[in-house]
Amino acid sequence: MSVLAELGSLSVEFTRLAQLTRDDKYYDAIARITNELEKFQSQTSMPGLWPMKVDASGCTVAQSPTGHEAPRDLPRNSSTPTATQTPAEGIISYPTDAESYRILLESRQLHEDAQPAIYNTNPQIPDPKAHEIPTSTGDTAGYCRGGLTSAPGPQQFGLAAPGDSTYEYLPKEYMLLGGLNEQYRTMYEKTADAARKHLLFRPMIKDDRDIRFLATVTKPRLDAEFVYQYEGAHLTCFAGGMFAIGSKLFGIDNDLKLAAKLTDGCVWAYESTKTGIMPEQFQMIPCKEDEPCVWDEAKYWKALDPNEKERIAWGKQQKELSAKMEEKKEEVRGIQTNGTSPVPRSHREKRNPERGNWHVIASPTHTPKPSDSSDVKGRDPKGPSIDPTPSHEEFALSRIQNEHLPPGVVRINSRIYLLRPEAIESVFIMYRLTGDEYWREKGWKMFEAIAKYTRTEIAHATIKDVTVDKPPKSDEMQSFWLAETLKYFYLLFSEPNVVDLDEYVL
Repeated sequence: MSVLAELGSLSVEFTRLAQLTRDDKYYDAIARITNELEKFQSQTSMPGLWPMKVDASGCTVAQSPTGHEAPRDLPRNSSTPTATQTPAEGIISYPTDAESYRILLESRQLHEDAQPAIYNTNPQIPDPKAHEIPTSTGDTAGYCRGGLTSAPGPQQFGLAAPGDSTYEYLPKEYMLLGGLNEQYRTMYEKTADAARKHLLFRPMIKDDRDIRFLATVTKPRLDAEFVYQYEGAHLTCFAGGMFAIGSKLFGIDNDLKLAAKLTDGCVWAYESTKTGIMPEQFQMIPCKEDEPCVWDEAKYWKALDPNEKERIAWGKQQKELSAKMEEKKEEVRGIQTNGTSPVPRSHREKRNPERGNWHVIASPTHTPKPSDSSDVKGRDPKGPSIDPTPSHEEFALSRIQNEHLPPGVVRINSRIYLLRPEAIESVFIMYRLTGDEYWREKGWKMFEAIAKYTRTEIAHATIKDVTVDKPPKSDEMQSFWLAETLKYFYLLFSEPNVVDLDEYVL
């Protein structure tokens, strides 16, 4: 079982390495992976998107969406594409090995003196070792030679971790290759179509702001319906910049507006907390498509207290039980007052009235707590002890107050900020592509908030809870703080000719 981003996130780096070293072996390595991703892209349960975890062993026979086995072709050293083509795709012949790419680009080398890699056309395959996994397709050589397929268990689809940068690199790789390989364009366009159709949603928020987020979708079993999780995740904030780049590269005009809405969604998330910093992950309420998206207090409270009837019924049971315990307690007191033989200590312990004090946490379900987070001053993660049967309004308001929920957010799954770059990257790209000062203004507010709460005497630290006034810091600083986050902040306020996006791929 492999994480999708681990497989698809090396294309830009390895391509640039091949360009600089003039050694084709680096490009060959990622081209083989790209070819398998391309073949698998239309075979998944949500065509256009890959599962976040895939089986890259080559040893598993693919399962079609209907549950029947689908035969898996062996890799072929041919310039003929293996995937079914549309008429538009048929114009381009997609190579599947480095030698064919060398021939394709022979007249337009990326470097004038680039040397082609030398490949043995008849490699000697050694006998399989005893510990190697035998193929399930009967390969006599003893190797698993299939391509990618879905990993066992539930399948998740989305642009968040652990699949994010595989998607992000599709248009960037197209740019790095100077548009010479249409393969990345067709893969990106299929991804963008699927994301618009299946993942995109507008959340219900209190102010009239036209923002968008991308859901995560789970298919528990092959024969089950999709389960949607309408969330905001900092890692997904790269999507605004990705759609903006795709819009400019491939002439998808409407996607620039979509990119602005996705990017502004992350800006809204920054502005919605006490620190002015977006939490790692949170859940929202989606508006119905093609209907007005207006704030509905009753609908919001219903989402905060979805099990109202069951909760109140349970609370009444606890009240009745508590009353019975109190009666028994009074009986014990009466017996002792009348001078009768005292109740044995063991019996008194069993009737301890404290066991009858029933309390309910101000939350209908358990709120996951970040693994690296401790109790934060200013927010009690356990919630206040309240009457076991608070009203619907009291329950909803107590959750909003106790969990520091911005209007429209029904749960914050992770309150940390890891110094992530995705949101400011999209803000930077939107500014460079539109020239709208709105993005610089929003970016400066983001910078001021992050600098205020993360700065230490020696560096900048991750913080544990962005929803409180004085968030405690963790003793760590991720490498992408310097490599990406500060870089994008710097470039946002630099002149456009500093790292010109027409000349550089970041």
